[in-house]
Amino acid sequence: MYKVHCLLLLVAALSSSCVVGVRHQQVQSQQFQHGQQGEVSGSATGIEFGVVADFRYFRLAFPYEGLGIDITGSAEPNGYFKKKDVNEFRAFRLDIPLISLRDFENGGSFKYPGIMRHRQSLEIWTGAAAEPSSTPNWWADVGLVYYHHNAIAVRLYGGYGQIPFRETMLGRNDNFSANDKTWQGHAGGLAMGLEITLFAGEHALDLIKYILVEDKRVRDTSQDW
Repeated sequence: MYKVHCLLLLVAALSSSCVVGVRHQQVQSQQFQHGQQGEVSGSATGIEFGVVADFRYFRLAFPYEGLGIDITGSAEPNGYFKKKDVNEFRAFRLDIPLISLRDFENGGSFKYPGIMRHRQSLEIWTGAAAEPSSTPNWWADVGLVYYHHNAIAVRLYGGYGQIPFRETMLGRNDNFSANDKTWQGHAGGLAMGLEITLFAGEHALDLIKYILVEDKRVRDTSQDW
């Protein structure tokens, strides 16, 4: 079992790149709960760090994020809350390269990145991420990416995201039950961010190809015996 764990760690290390980034989100959301009209507004700023497995056609990222949240809520006639906190969570992210605007390696433009092996390119990507939770942080975006295999990938993106909240409305008298005072849900807004991938490249795909080639070579050699 120890050898298996060591092998899995080695495979992960050989096939992964390192990703760091920052994301800022504005929050402006109308709410209607317990028959009351309300509003949640504010902002959130997150810093992420993690690993990413690149299969050329798509990327799977597993960043750890610290999200600083500063939001306020209000509800008619006189309820309010204020939340200022840091939410730490692990996210799962899927990135899909859509189109290459410029191929710096071989020339040309408007190509599909999935057929560009070990590319150096300016591209448009789309992506989505979510926290594995019953009330997740989540966001989706479109971004402009400079991608250089075996070097770096820089992604500037914008999109939309939602932040979960569960707070007790203050300023309420005894006419309101405890349930009426508790507001929960998601508040959304526009988001933008910058992400840098160090040692970028389709290493996960290359590793799979290497394993398949070696497996075929071993099987062919065994048949020759």
